[in-house]
Amino acid sequence: MYRLGQICKKTLPLFALLAMVCVAACGLKVWPQPQAAEDTFAWGNIAFTAQGTCLEIHGVLTGAYENLAKIELEIAYTDADCPTCPFQSEQSVIFNMDAPELSRHDGTVRIKYCQLPVSATYRWRVIAYNVHPLLQKVQSKVFFATE
Repeated sequence: MYRLGQICKKTLPLFALLAMVCVAACGLKVWPQPQAAEDTFAWGNIAFTAQGTCLEIHGVLTGAYENLAKIELEIAYTDADCPTCPFQSEQSVIFNMDAPELSRHDGTVRIKYCQLPVSATYRWRVIAYNVHPLLQKVQSKVFFATE
């Protein structure tokens, strides 16, 4: 009986320590994952004007537009509008949120890009990127512009 009491006194702190480690592991935290339904956005109405070497785009983002990280403008130079042709970008311009060509007020985005060739005919689209890199980028439809 005496030996059993000594064994219990020696092992009791070990069991207590093991129990605390197990309980602490239950509170293990991981990095937060984006909730797709709550963190995504989509392109709504997009309007544009093409004049000279400038393309001015006004777009509306719906949903969690505050999660917008950057916008990419893709341009494909062409001679004619071909809605059924696959879009193959020839030029890509990234606009970070602090870019002078990009302005934003709530869900409304305005881009003014003035580095196009004179008298260019082109197709273009914009792609919005989320601050959560696990969420997919959001592409607009393809637009046709001519001077």
